[in-house]
Amino acid sequence: IQGAERMVIVNTRGAYLTGFDGKGEEKLRMNVIVGKQASPTPGIDTYATSIMMYPYWNVPRKIALKEMLPKIKEDEDYLSDNGLAVIDTKGEVVESDQIDWDEISDANFPYRFRQENGEDNSLGLMKVNIKNPLAIYLHDTNVRTLFDSTQRWRSHGCVRLQHPAALANFLAGKHLLDEDFINVPVVDQKPQSTKLDAKIPVFILYLGADVNEAGQLVFYKDVYAWGDKVI
Repeated sequence: IQGAERMVIVNTRGAYLTGFDGKGEEKLRMNVIVGKQASPTPGIDTYATSIMMYPYWNVPRKIALKEMLPKIKEDEDYLSDNGLAVIDTKGEVVESDQIDWDEISDANFPYRFRQENGEDNSLGLMKVNIKNPLAIYLHDTNVRTLFDSTQRWRSHGCVRLQHPAALANFLAGKHLLDEDFINVPVVDQKPQSTKLDAKIPVFILYLGADVNEAGQLVFYKDVYAWGDKVI
């Protein structure tokens, strides 16, 4: 991108992220976890706007209804066990025992779920906000053991980062986080947002081939079975 000091490319077909400087030189590379075949990460041409520390996770409505609601009906402790609060249309917390969950359905769901921040949050301890209408983020994770796996297509669509601090520092163009920030105990931390000084281009692409760190041409399996569809 002309004039951009840095940019980021996520290749969902290879499940990795690369960062480039304004001259097109690679400065960052890491494995990522992206959408599974049933919920593929979409192709996006956008930019990063801010870095959020200790984020809440506002659960997408589809996940809330299709995955969480049935589990709540079976076991109301599912909410507390997973650090989930029920939020009404006014943005206020509703006590879950005041709700008749048997009467709640896809057509009658005037709430949203919000997962409290901290080590158990599905977004981990950091997320990068990128401009898009699909609630797609680049974020840390509370399950950090899967990045060396060859099967990294596991998310609902967001992009989980192997090295969240490295990406935060790269996007900001300065030191924001120590690499071991994930090991620091979280005690009553509130969400903290850092606006980026510049809009950093972010491209989420589905590339069938690319050059690896050794300069070798690598071809990637068509994990989403999109064939020759250009993303």
